[in-house]
This record gives sequence, C-alpha cells and structure tokens, in this order.
Amino acid sequence: MRRYIYKNEYGKEIEFSKKSGFRFTAIDGLSTNTIAINEVSGNSQIGATSTNKKIESKDITFEGDFKATYENRRLLIDTLAPGLMATIRIIDEDINLDVYAEGTPVRTPILSEDQVYQKFQFVFHLPFPFWSMTMVQETSFTSYISHFRFPRSFSNEISWKISERRLLMIENIKNNGTLKTGFTVVFRAVTPVTSPELLKIKTQEILKMNSDFVLDTGDVLKVSTLSGRKKVILIRAKDGREINAFPYLSDVSVFWQLDPGDNIVRYGADNNYEGLEVSIIVSTTLAGV
Repeated sequence: MRRYIYKNEYGKEIEFSKKSGFRFTAIDGLSTNTIAINEVSGNSQIGATSTNKKIESKDITFEGDFKATYENRRLLIDTLAPGLMATIRIIDEDINLDVYAEGTPVRTPILSEDQVYQKFQFVFHLPFPFWSMTMVQETSFTSYISHFRFPRSFSNEISWKISERRLLMIENIKNNGTLKTGFTVVFRAVTPVTSPELLKIKTQEILKMNSDFVLDTGDVLKVSTLSGRKKVILIRAKDGREINAFPYLSDVSVFWQLDPGDNIVRYGADNNYEGLEVSIIVSTTLAGV
C-alpha cells in the first residue's frame, strides 16, 4: 500500500492513503521534468549548437477526496496553507520505496461542497524538482580497530591499547542515484586543525577554508553542497554557537557534487590533518518515482 505523508513547516501533517480517510485519486507531474535548452545557430549551419541546459522547477497537481466533516475540511485547509514550506513523503513498503520532496503549495486547496465525500485539488511547487531517498548513506574516513578482548593479561609496566584510531585520507563515495547529487561533509576537530579541505580527485574540484581558518578542539564544520540548500556552518565547542562560515571559504572553493557511481574523494588540511574526523552524508536523488 502506498502512503503519502504531507507535513508543513509547523509540524501539521496529513496522511493520504486508503486507510486514512484522505486519499489521492489522481496525481499529475510526479515524475515529469522539463529541461530548458538554449541553442545558437549560424548562417548556413545545419541545425543548432546547444549552449546551455537547465532542469526547471516543477508543479505537481494532486486530486482526491475525503469524508465530508468540518474537522477534515479544516485540517486540509490549515495543513496545506500556501506559503508554508512542506515535505511530501512517499512510502511504499511493497517496493521498498521511501522518498521525499520539499516545496510549497501555490494556492489554498480547491474544495467541493459535496455532502458525503468532498473533492479537493492542490498544486505543490518543487523548486528542486527531484526526489530524495529518506534513508541517508554516511561514510566515515575514520575507523577504530579493537585491541581489547578476553582473556586479557593486564600489566602496570607494559602499555596496551583498548582500541586504535585509523585514518583513511581517501575514500570511494558511492552515489546510487541516477543524477548528480550534493552532500554534507562534517569536519570534527579532535585537536586544532588549520584550513580543512575536501577534494574530488577526478575533477580536482575542491572545498577549502581560508589559510587562517582554525578549527579548535571539539569544533564542528558542516558544509552542504545540496542544490538550493548550500550551507557552511561552524559550531564552536566552547559555547555551542552556530556561525555562518561562508566568509571563511577560500576563493578556490567549488560546491561540487557527486557523480552517479563511484567518486574518489580525499580530505586534508594545511596543518594537522591527523586531528580531523571527517564524514560525508549522502541522500540518493531520483528523477522520478
């Protein structure tokens, strides 16, 4: 059974499914994407030359019905209020599908005045026209090797380790989707680090902080390259304050994205890269469902 869960920015939500009392009877645009292509042509040229292409934002039209009560009508109007950012999540356990998209209604829902079941229609605008998997994939460049096991002989003279921290500066980050996708990289400082960076080896595109930027012990730097959600946030350990760190990005930085398939990535720093713990969080992007 497929379920659609609509949740607005204030936490108000409705489930549309066979069992919820609200259901969709028609959906238009769920997997439709429009590409704008710019072309130029010269005298005597056959055809044209493509100069640029862009995937447009899109609208999805939902139609359905619900049992005619004032409470249901009020819930639909309040939850689907225009101007409120919202998430539509699609769950289909039969095919192991769990995806979401973010957007906003373009107007209040159109409602009928029927006495038993009232019909509705609303249009949902997606600035980013693709769907993202709810389950994220996290890859860490740091691992720990266990050295403690029973039986164990303890000594006051010979040092021994419970575990050992291992750093891998290069990792293969898999993008299981069909399209390029952004990601979030998290730099955590175990000891002070200067100018952390993340390099895409194939293209030599780099995310890098200025040479005078320092992560103190316990500080966390989060950089998002997601389309429409690019962020550079610094969280200071001493007071938990979140700081917009965009001004500290180096001029050579590019908000690069992961290609479908394998992506060989390397992290580093101008000073003390060993003091970093780095992880990359990826949500698979799908063109349609």
